[in-house]
Amino acid sequence: SRAPWHPAGVTVRDWDALMMTLPAVQLADSGLARELLLRMCELHGYAPGRGVHYLDGTMFEPAYSLDGVAAYAIAVERYVRQTSDDHLIDDPVVGDTLYAVHDELADRRHPELPLFATEVTPSGAVPAHPYTLHGNATAAFALEVLRRTLDEETSRDVQDPEAVRAAIDRSFTRSDDGKKVYRTALDLSGGEASDDDPVGSVSWLPLYEVVRGDDSTYRRTARALAQAPSESLAAICARLMGPDRATVLEWLRRAPLDGGVAAEWVAADGRAIANGGDAALAGLLAATVLLAVAPAGGPQAS
Repeated sequence: SRAPWHPAGVTVRDWDALMMTLPAVQLADSGLARELLLRMCELHGYAPGRGVHYLDGTMFEPAYSLDGVAAYAIAVERYVRQTSDDHLIDDPVVGDTLYAVHDELADRRHPELPLFATEVTPSGAVPAHPYTLHGNATAAFALEVLRRTLDEETSRDVQDPEAVRAAIDRSFTRSDDGKKVYRTALDLSGGEASDDDPVGSVSWLPLYEVVRGDDSTYRRTARALAQAPSESLAAICARLMGPDRATVLEWLRRAPLDGGVAAEWVAADGRAIANGGDAALAGLLAATVLLAVAPAGGPQAS
């Protein structure tokens, strides 16, 4: 728990639990990670991505998160890849959760384009526009998982993930001074934004296999984001996926954080500013550093 040092206290977002805490637990104890993933599906998987909950499953604050929905399928895939325990898919609670993920994604699909809308970003902020780059990247990864895990009849109705990735490339890229970069959010009616979410950063894109880390559009966008210093430790972790990985690793070696523990907001020298004792973010930091120094491990290492 982050209490009493952090205002999130004893509440949990799907994204924090599945994409921050669980990957670090998997590194230390795969058996415990399996139990936590099952418990997460049991308590929250009936309505994935629907908001912030207390640890016992009670709703604290409703707000639909596309990324939170996709996180269940991504977490299952990463667990199976790392442990080779594909029997997890046979557990009824996991199966029910993946079907719920499919239903939620289908409900949020644009009527004409293979893109999906969200109400909040992984940080809990309301995006400038409902179709976010990070959210659709996670959705494409989740759809890939659903096509392999759901029953044959339902799988035929799952949106083609390659069509989503192609739509991302068509819709979210723009030419700035003759060079392509990504926009972060669209309304698909001409409105667009370039603000990067501190938790759902564009820098994470290679992790969801929507783009390679050496892709020129991705690297150009990531470098532009890195020019604006961030006080968000989550955003700094995301930069470990990008072209300035070595610089960030060196910074982390010296960052004091909150007595050595992750804090949500940090100064330029790595000293905690606010929201220290962030257990979920500590997990993200540990797992992402390992992935950065051993990239051959792929997404399962995270």
